[in-house]
Amino acid sequence: MASERQVVCFGCVGVVPESRVRLIPFFNDDVQRYVDTYRCEQCLEAAMEQTRSRLALTEDAADVGLTAAFFERHGIFIHEYRRGDPVPVVRSILLASLERLRSGQLRLVIGATRPL
Repeated sequence: MASERQVVCFGCVGVVPESRVRLIPFFNDDVQRYVDTYRCEQCLEAAMEQTRSRLALTEDAADVGLTAAFFERHGIFIHEYRRGDPVPVVRSILLASLERLRSGQLRLVIGATRPL
C-alpha cells in the first residue's frame, strides 16, 4: 500500500499528511484573487478568519465575484452569483460556504499529482 501524500502548510510551512490538511481560499494581494492554500489544523482557524472577515466586510461585487470564482474552480457553483443576485444575498451564501469549509462539512480535494 502506498504511503499518504504529504502536503506543506502555507501557514507554518510544516509538512503534514494530506488527510490532516485543508484546502481553503486565501486572498493573495500579488495576484489580486483568492488562491488555493493548504492549512494544517493549527493554522486553519486564523486563515479562515482572515478570509471570512475580508468577505464579510466587502460591498464590492467584484470582490464577492472573486470568492465565487474560487468555489467555481472547485466545481461549486453559486447560482445566485451567476444569475446576478444582489451582493448581500451572494455574500451570505459564500459566508455559509466558508463556514462549511471551516467546520469540515465541506472538504475541497487537492487533486492528482502531475509530473513537472
